[in-house]
Amino acid sequence: MNWLGIVGHERQKQGMERILGKGRLGQAYILTGPSGVGKRQFAKALCAALLCLKHSHRPELGACGTCESCSLCERDSHPDLLTVGKPEERSEFPVKLMQEFCARFYLKPMVSGRKVAILDDADSLNQESANCFLKTLEEPPLGMVVFLVGERLEKQLQTVLSRCQQIPFGPLVTRDMDRMVDGETKNIAEWNWAKWASGGSIVSARAMADPKVWVILEKVLRLLARQNRIEPTLAEDLVQLAESAGDSGATQRPKILDFLRAASRTFSSLLAPDEIAEPGNFTNQEWVNQIKYNISRQKLLRLLETLGNSGEQVERFIPLALGMAWLSEEIHQIAET
Repeated sequence: MNWLGIVGHERQKQGMERILGKGRLGQAYILTGPSGVGKRQFAKALCAALLCLKHSHRPELGACGTCESCSLCERDSHPDLLTVGKPEERSEFPVKLMQEFCARFYLKPMVSGRKVAILDDADSLNQESANCFLKTLEEPPLGMVVFLVGERLEKQLQTVLSRCQQIPFGPLVTRDMDRMVDGETKNIAEWNWAKWASGGSIVSARAMADPKVWVILEKVLRLLARQNRIEPTLAEDLVQLAESAGDSGATQRPKILDFLRAASRTFSSLLAPDEIAEPGNFTNQEWVNQIKYNISRQKLLRLLETLGNSGEQVERFIPLALGMAWLSEEIHQIAET
């Protein structure tokens, strides 16, 4: 099957190919796993195969890539491929949006012989929007297939989960991540560190390899290693880092979350250096080495808790400037006590 350039996840690919080849396709699947590993791209490849005008009778062959349907899928404009996600300014999936989404299921297909759908942000379904969606899951139109995309299985509502077949995804391995950035200019040491710190997410690894991230991380490391007593611009630097990703919260908040994960992974490794494989030397290695001897375990635990709390604030849509000011103040207090 043509997996449209999806790298890795061979077990998931082979399993779905067997299902398609035997004609045992279900009506709803939920794809869960770390962000940035290719779950949505996987779902889109399946949708393209099911809608393909040449291969719809044998979707295990994959999308042909040349028919009208495939062209529409490539341009994200296929009228029979329904997509929806949580609005960026909302913390939960609005029931009204779900009602509008489900109503589109019952419209007659315009190009292909069926409709398919991708529901992003499945983690954000609340009881009300989930109940609305259940009615469609229980009595879907003939030939309809829905793919839900989320991150954490434990965040899915049991009523929805029980009506879906599960496809779990794991982190990408480093060799697959290297293949995905082939030809891109990377500092080898920083790229190896970014892959390690990302937890197997190619999206996070690319974000962490940003030189702007290294500048801010070095400030934090130097501060904790007691090389600098005061870094008054730390909060401003973090806000500027967010703004460098775009004008909307949908792009700014993930940038900050990636920075927080990178910092957390780095400091976590200091608590159990023999159990966590480190990436080797990188630009700021000397500051990490100093912190190993200059900061107590109690301080490291407090720092990790602070970074985790900051991430929760970002995910709860607290204004970034306010959240980064709080984080900066907490880091200074940890460094100076």
